[in-house]
Amino acid sequence: LNHLLDEDDLAAALGSLARNLADRGLLLFDLNTLLAYRTTFALDSVVERDGLVFAWRGESSSDAAPGCLASARVDVFAAREGCWERHAVAFEQRHFPPHLVTALMAAAGLECLGVCGVLADGSPVPEVDETTQLKALYVARLAKGGDPE
Repeated sequence: LNHLLDEDDLAAALGSLARNLADRGLLLFDLNTLLAYRTTFALDSVVERDGLVFAWRGESSSDAAPGCLASARVDVFAAREGCWERHAVAFEQRHFPPHLVTALMAAAGLECLGVCGVLADGSPVPEVDETTQLKALYVARLAKGGDPE
């Protein structure tokens, strides 16, 4: 869902998820917070692991606004027969504020059971704070008495 670039696409995806959710099923998903776009997507880093070099180039701003469009590039270098082989990908993501996500969930026939923050180590915390946590974790089920579109 992080790679959806506009509100209509997110609404359509949530509607599709609702239509495919079992009556007693739960839907769990996470989205990046504003902090992720102000940090991870605004920084560069290089990591070497298992003979590969990963270069991340964040192209966002450290003061990105809510609803921002953020982009990054990832270059992976692998040593092959005495030279380096490069594989590159560029991608964009959009920030969706929690109040918008929960409204789109309701419109899709989903009942939001909670929104938690996720710390850098992956631990959930009871409330999301977009300035101190990188991810927001959403939990939903089909709304009672309502059929998804």
